[in-house]
Amino acid sequence: MKRNLGNVFVIAQKEFADNLYSMRFLALLSIVTLIIFSMSYRNVTEGRNMFEIGFLGVAQIIGLFLPLLGIALGFDTIVKERKSGSLNVLLTHPIFRII
Repeated sequence: MKRNLGNVFVIAQKEFADNLYSMRFLALLSIVTLIIFSMSYRNVTEGRNMFEIGFLGVAQIIGLFLPLLGIALGFDTIVKERKSGSLNVLLTHPIFRII
């Protein structure tokens, strides 16, 4: 079977655009950004070298909060689909394996 990735990209673009302009995404993104900047600021004010220790702290924060951000956005997407009634439509269509 021939795979049609164009449809996948259209759906991904729609979901990305929906999440990008939602208030929940902007709130979660601003919280993560504030946490990263506060940790970076703390490392700089304590006299630590930003490139050695600060980078590792930021990498740990990103490693912790990005999966949580993904889970929160996935939950938000499911809730929106359920409220709009399109979740029932998605569940009634069969899924065919492309492989």
